[in-house]
Amino acid sequence: MTPARTLIRRRGRGERGTTRRDHLRRGTAGNQEILTTKRRLLKMIISTLQPLEITQDANFLGFVKALSPSQEIPTNSEMCSQLLSVYEDKEKELRSTLASADDIVLTCELWSSRAEDSYLTVGCHFVDNRGSLKSYVLKTTSLFGEESAAHIIHELSAVMEAWCVKGKVHCVVRAGMPQLKEVKAAWTHMPCFADTLNVVFKDLIKDEELSNVLRKCYNTVRFLKYDTEAEKSLRMIQNKMSLEQGELILYSGDRWLPWLNTLQSLIKQNRAMVMVFDERGKTDLILNESDKEKI
Repeated sequence: MTPARTLIRRRGRGERGTTRRDHLRRGTAGNQEILTTKRRLLKMIISTLQPLEITQDANFLGFVKALSPSQEIPTNSEMCSQLLSVYEDKEKELRSTLASADDIVLTCELWSSRAEDSYLTVGCHFVDNRGSLKSYVLKTTSLFGEESAAHIIHELSAVMEAWCVKGKVHCVVRAGMPQLKEVKAAWTHMPCFADTLNVVFKDLIKDEELSNVLRKCYNTVRFLKYDTEAEKSLRMIQNKMSLEQGELILYSGDRWLPWLNTLQSLIKQNRAMVMVFDERGKTDLILNESDKEKI
Protein backbone atom coordinates (compact mmCIF):
# COMPACT_ATOMS: atom_id res chain seq x y z
CA MET A 1 0.00 0.00 0.00
CA THR A 2 1.38 3.41 -0.91
CA PRO A 3 2.09 5.96 1.84
CA ALA A 4 -0.62 8.21 0.39
CA ARG A 5 -3.29 5.48 0.62
CA THR A 6 -2.17 4.59 4.17
CA LEU A 7 -2.48 8.26 5.19
CA ILE A 8 -5.96 8.51 3.65
CA ARG A 9 -7.11 5.36 5.47
CA ARG A 10 -5.71 6.62 8.79
CA ARG A 11 -7.41 9.97 8.31
CA GLY A 12 -10.65 8.20 7.48
CA ARG A 13 -10.45 6.08 10.61
CA GLY A 14 -9.56 9.11 12.68
CA GLU A 15 -12.44 11.12 11.27
CA ARG A 16 -14.88 8.28 11.83
CA GLY A 17 -13.62 7.83 15.42
CA THR A 18 -13.91 11.52 16.15
CA THR A 19 -17.40 11.58 14.66
CA ARG A 20 -18.54 8.78 16.96
CA ARG A 21 -17.14 10.56 20.03
CA ASP A 22 -18.79 13.80 18.95
CA HIS A 23 -22.11 12.01 18.54
CA LEU A 24 -21.77 10.58 22.04
CA ARG A 25 -20.91 13.98 23.48
CA ARG A 26 -23.78 15.64 21.66
CA GLY A 27 -26.13 12.88 22.79
CA THR A 28 -25.10 13.27 26.44
CA ALA A 29 -25.38 17.06 26.23
CA GLY A 30 -28.77 16.72 24.55
CA ASN A 31 -30.05 14.38 27.27
CA GLN A 32 -28.77 16.73 29.96
CA GLU A 33 -30.49 19.67 28.25
CA ILE A 34 -33.78 17.73 28.12
CA LEU A 35 -33.45 16.85 31.81
CA THR A 36 -32.71 20.48 32.71
CA THR A 37 -35.73 21.65 30.68
CA LYS A 38 -37.99 19.16 32.49
CA ARG A 39 -36.68 20.26 35.89
CA ARG A 40 -37.21 23.92 35.05
CA LEU A 41 -40.74 23.20 33.86
CA LEU A 42 -41.41 21.21 37.03
CA LYS A 43 -40.06 24.07 39.16
CA MET A 44 -42.42 26.50 37.41
CA ILE A 45 -45.39 24.16 37.96
CA ILE A 46 -44.58 23.65 41.65
CA SER A 47 -43.77 27.28 42.47
CA THR A 48 -47.01 28.54 40.88
CA LEU A 49 -49.14 25.62 42.17
CA GLN A 50 -50.15 24.50 38.70
CA PRO A 51 -51.50 21.01 37.95
CA LEU A 52 -49.14 18.64 36.10
CA GLU A 53 -51.78 18.45 33.37
CA ILE A 54 -50.83 21.96 32.28
CA THR A 55 -48.23 20.35 29.99
CA GLN A 56 -51.13 19.04 27.88
CA ASP A 57 -53.10 22.29 27.85
CA ALA A 58 -53.65 23.54 24.28
CA ASN A 59 -52.83 27.17 25.15
CA PHE A 60 -49.64 26.19 26.98
CA LEU A 61 -48.57 23.95 24.09
CA GLY A 62 -49.28 26.75 21.63
CA PHE A 63 -47.19 29.19 23.66
CA VAL A 64 -44.20 26.82 23.85
CA LYS A 65 -44.39 25.98 20.15
CA ALA A 66 -44.41 29.70 19.33
CA LEU A 67 -41.17 30.10 21.29
CA SER A 68 -39.51 26.95 19.97
CA PRO A 69 -41.31 24.83 17.34
CA SER A 70 -38.90 21.92 17.88
CA GLN A 71 -39.37 21.82 21.66
CA GLU A 72 -40.79 18.52 22.91
CA ILE A 73 -43.20 18.88 25.83
CA PRO A 74 -42.95 16.15 28.51
CA THR A 75 -46.00 13.94 29.06
CA ASN A 76 -47.90 13.74 32.35
CA SER A 77 -46.21 10.44 33.23
CA GLU A 78 -42.77 11.96 32.58
CA MET A 79 -43.57 14.93 34.80
CA CYS A 80 -44.89 12.61 37.55
CA SER A 81 -41.64 10.66 37.36
CA GLN A 82 -39.63 13.87 37.61
CA LEU A 83 -41.70 15.05 40.56
CA LEU A 84 -41.18 11.77 42.40
CA SER A 85 -37.44 11.91 41.69
CA VAL A 86 -37.14 15.48 43.00
CA TYR A 87 -39.22 14.58 46.09
CA GLU A 88 -37.01 11.58 46.89
CA ASP A 89 -33.87 13.71 46.52
CA LYS A 90 -35.27 16.42 48.81
CA GLU A 91 -36.49 13.88 51.36
CA LYS A 92 -33.05 12.24 51.51
CA GLU A 93 -31.43 15.66 51.90
CA LEU A 94 -33.83 16.65 54.70
CA ARG A 95 -33.34 13.36 56.57
CA SER A 96 -29.60 13.96 56.56
CA THR A 97 -30.12 17.53 57.83
CA LEU A 98 -32.48 16.41 60.62
CA ALA A 99 -30.02 13.71 61.68
CA SER A 100 -27.43 16.41 62.41
CA ALA A 101 -29.83 18.57 64.47
CA ASP A 102 -29.72 18.27 68.27
CA ASP A 103 -33.00 19.89 69.33
CA ILE A 104 -36.11 20.37 67.19
CA VAL A 105 -39.32 22.32 67.75
CA LEU A 106 -42.47 21.25 65.91
CA THR A 107 -45.38 23.48 64.94
CA CYS A 108 -48.82 22.08 64.19
CA GLU A 109 -51.78 23.82 62.63
CA LEU A 110 -55.31 22.59 62.15
CA TRP A 111 -57.12 23.92 59.08
CA SER A 112 -59.89 23.06 56.65
CA SER A 113 -60.74 23.68 53.01
CA ARG A 114 -64.38 22.69 53.54
CA ALA A 115 -66.51 22.31 56.63
CA GLU A 116 -66.36 18.51 56.51
CA ASP A 117 -62.59 18.31 55.89
CA SER A 118 -59.83 18.95 58.41
CA TYR A 119 -56.08 18.78 57.93
CA LEU A 120 -53.07 18.86 60.20
CA THR A 121 -49.86 20.48 58.94
CA VAL A 122 -46.70 19.72 60.90
CA GLY A 123 -43.51 21.78 60.50
CA CYS A 124 -40.10 21.57 62.15
CA HIS A 125 -37.70 24.31 63.22
CA PHE A 126 -34.15 24.14 64.53
CA VAL A 127 -30.82 25.96 64.56
CA ASP A 128 -28.16 24.22 62.48
CA ASN A 129 -24.46 23.88 63.34
CA ARG A 130 -23.78 27.23 61.64
CA GLY A 131 -26.25 29.07 63.84
CA SER A 132 -28.91 29.51 61.13
CA LEU A 133 -32.61 28.94 61.77
CA LYS A 134 -34.04 26.24 59.49
CA SER A 135 -37.73 25.53 58.90
CA TYR A 136 -39.37 22.72 56.91
CA VAL A 137 -42.88 21.32 56.45
CA LEU A 138 -42.79 17.63 57.33
CA LYS A 139 -46.33 16.56 56.54
CA THR A 140 -49.89 17.64 55.84
CA THR A 141 -52.35 14.88 56.65
CA SER A 142 -56.13 14.56 56.63
CA LEU A 143 -57.77 13.96 60.01
CA PHE A 144 -60.97 12.72 58.31
CA GLY A 145 -63.05 14.88 60.64
CA GLU A 146 -61.53 13.34 63.79
CA GLU A 147 -60.12 16.33 65.70
CA SER A 148 -59.87 14.81 69.17
CA ALA A 149 -56.75 15.40 71.24
CA ALA A 150 -55.88 11.68 71.19
CA HIS A 151 -56.01 11.55 67.38
CA ILE A 152 -53.89 14.67 66.95
CA ILE A 153 -51.30 13.36 69.44
CA HIS A 154 -51.23 10.06 67.52
CA GLU A 155 -50.62 11.88 64.21
CA LEU A 156 -47.86 14.02 65.74
CA SER A 157 -46.14 10.91 67.13
CA ALA A 158 -46.38 9.21 63.72
CA VAL A 159 -44.70 12.19 62.02
CA MET A 160 -41.89 12.22 64.58
CA GLU A 161 -41.28 8.49 64.15
CA ALA A 162 -41.38 8.70 60.35
CA TRP A 163 -38.64 11.37 60.38
CA CYS A 164 -36.67 9.76 63.27
CA VAL A 165 -36.80 12.88 65.47
CA LYS A 166 -38.97 11.73 68.38
CA GLY A 167 -36.13 11.94 70.91
CA LYS A 168 -35.15 15.42 69.72
CA VAL A 169 -38.56 17.09 70.06
CA HIS A 170 -39.16 18.72 73.46
CA CYS A 171 -41.71 21.35 72.44
CA VAL A 172 -44.68 21.54 70.06
CA VAL A 173 -46.17 24.94 69.22
CA ARG A 174 -49.88 24.72 68.41
CA ALA A 175 -52.02 27.21 66.49
CA GLY A 176 -55.34 27.13 68.31
CA MET A 177 -56.39 23.56 69.14
CA PRO A 178 -57.62 24.20 72.71
CA GLN A 179 -58.26 20.44 73.02
CA LEU A 180 -54.49 20.01 73.48
CA LYS A 181 -54.22 22.56 76.25
CA GLU A 182 -54.53 20.14 79.19
CA VAL A 183 -53.18 17.03 77.46
CA LYS A 184 -50.04 15.49 78.92
CA ALA A 185 -47.46 14.34 76.38
CA ALA A 186 -43.74 13.61 76.14
CA TRP A 187 -43.24 17.18 74.97
CA THR A 188 -44.32 20.64 76.13
CA HIS A 189 -47.31 22.21 74.38
CA MET A 190 -46.96 25.93 73.70
CA PRO A 191 -49.64 28.21 72.20
CA CYS A 192 -48.69 30.01 68.98
CA PHE A 193 -47.83 33.65 69.68
CA ALA A 194 -49.43 34.84 66.42
CA ASP A 195 -52.61 32.92 67.26
CA THR A 196 -52.67 34.52 70.71
CA LEU A 197 -52.27 37.95 69.11
CA ASN A 198 -55.30 37.24 66.92
CA VAL A 199 -57.37 36.53 70.03
CA VAL A 200 -56.16 39.78 71.64
CA PHE A 201 -56.83 41.74 68.44
CA LYS A 202 -60.38 40.39 68.07
CA ASP A 203 -61.10 41.48 71.62
CA LEU A 204 -59.47 44.87 71.04
CA ILE A 205 -61.56 45.81 67.98
CA LYS A 206 -64.75 45.39 69.96
CA ASP A 207 -63.95 48.91 71.14
CA GLU A 208 -66.13 51.21 69.00
CA GLU A 209 -63.54 53.99 68.60
CA LEU A 210 -60.88 51.58 67.40
CA SER A 211 -63.23 49.72 65.05
CA ASN A 212 -64.32 53.08 63.57
CA VAL A 213 -60.68 53.93 62.80
CA LEU A 214 -60.19 50.59 61.05
CA ARG A 215 -63.36 51.18 59.01
CA LYS A 216 -62.04 54.62 58.00
CA CYS A 217 -58.72 53.06 56.95
CA TYR A 218 -60.56 50.46 54.89
CA ASN A 219 -62.63 53.15 53.14
CA THR A 220 -59.47 55.17 52.47
CA VAL A 221 -57.71 52.31 50.71
CA ARG A 222 -60.90 51.25 48.94
CA PHE A 223 -61.33 54.75 47.48
CA LEU A 224 -57.78 54.78 46.10
CA LYS A 225 -58.07 51.21 44.79
CA TYR A 226 -61.29 51.87 42.87
CA ASP A 227 -60.65 55.44 41.69
CA THR A 228 -57.91 55.11 39.06
CA GLU A 229 -57.48 58.88 38.70
CA ALA A 230 -56.98 59.27 42.46
CA GLU A 231 -54.39 56.49 42.51
CA LYS A 232 -52.62 58.05 39.51
CA SER A 233 -52.55 61.39 41.31
CA LEU A 234 -51.15 59.67 44.42
CA ARG A 235 -48.26 58.18 42.44
CA MET A 236 -47.47 61.53 40.79
CA ILE A 237 -47.35 63.30 44.16
CA GLN A 238 -45.15 60.55 45.59
CA ASN A 239 -42.74 61.00 42.68
CA LYS A 240 -42.56 64.76 43.25
CA MET A 241 -41.98 64.27 46.99
CA SER A 242 -39.47 61.42 46.37
CA LEU A 243 -41.60 59.10 48.51
CA GLU A 244 -41.64 55.30 48.31
CA GLN A 245 -44.53 54.00 46.19
CA GLY A 246 -45.63 51.14 48.37
CA GLU A 247 -48.62 48.89 47.70
CA LEU A 248 -51.90 49.82 49.35
CA ILE A 249 -53.43 46.76 51.02
CA LEU A 250 -57.22 46.37 51.18
CA TYR A 251 -58.34 44.26 54.15
CA SER A 252 -61.51 44.13 56.25
CA GLY A 253 -61.15 40.92 58.28
CA ASP A 254 -60.26 40.39 61.93
CA ARG A 255 -56.71 38.99 61.79
CA TRP A 256 -53.93 41.11 63.23
CA LEU A 257 -51.17 40.52 60.67
CA PRO A 258 -53.08 41.68 57.53
CA TRP A 259 -54.26 44.72 59.48
CA LEU A 260 -50.69 45.43 60.59
CA ASN A 261 -49.55 45.45 56.95
CA THR A 262 -52.53 47.58 55.92
CA LEU A 263 -51.95 50.20 58.62
CA GLN A 264 -48.20 50.35 58.06
CA SER A 265 -48.67 51.01 54.35
CA LEU A 266 -51.22 53.72 55.13
CA ILE A 267 -48.98 55.55 57.58
CA LYS A 268 -46.01 55.45 55.18
CA GLN A 269 -48.04 57.02 52.37
CA ASN A 270 -50.23 59.31 54.46
CA ARG A 271 -48.48 62.60 53.52
CA ALA A 272 -49.16 62.11 49.82
CA MET A 273 -52.66 60.77 50.46
CA VAL A 274 -53.67 63.92 52.35
CA MET A 275 -52.88 66.01 49.27
CA VAL A 276 -54.91 63.66 47.01
CA PHE A 277 -57.94 63.83 49.28
CA ASP A 278 -57.69 67.62 49.43
CA GLU A 279 -57.62 67.80 45.63
CA ARG A 280 -60.64 65.52 45.23
CA GLY A 281 -62.76 66.91 48.05
CA LYS A 282 -62.58 63.72 50.16
CA THR A 283 -61.36 65.37 53.36
CA ASP A 284 -63.49 62.95 55.43
CA LEU A 285 -60.93 60.25 54.55
CA ILE A 286 -57.94 62.20 55.91
CA LEU A 287 -56.47 60.61 59.05
CA ASN A 288 -56.38 63.18 61.86
CA GLU A 289 -53.98 63.10 64.81
CA SER A 290 -56.46 61.15 66.96
CA ASP A 291 -56.82 58.52 64.22
CA LYS A 292 -53.07 58.15 63.84
CA GLU A 293 -52.64 57.82 67.60
CA LYS A 294 -55.20 54.98 67.70
CA ILE A 295 -53.53 53.31 64.70
